[in-house]
Amino acid sequence: MTVRPGSAAATTSARNRLPGRVVHVSEGPERVRLTVDADGVALQVDVTPEAALDLRLAVGSDVTCEFKAHAVELLE
Repeated sequence: MTVRPGSAAATTSARNRLPGRVVHVSEGPERVRLTVDADGVALQVDVTPEAALDLRLAVGSDVTCEFKAHAVELLE
């Protein structure tokens, strides 16, 4: 899954796009885990610390999550 600030669509082959808002950020030394609220569905997205800084991702950021169908994993 990729995440980008705002709602602008990228020119990628990923056809599934969900707008949302970052509601939680958990920082670690090698990754930053974002929890994104996409219309009531919580998505977990891992990015590098560098990407989180470059994209200015923080709680309250509006983002678009993009993914390919084969990347979906449902947890019960």
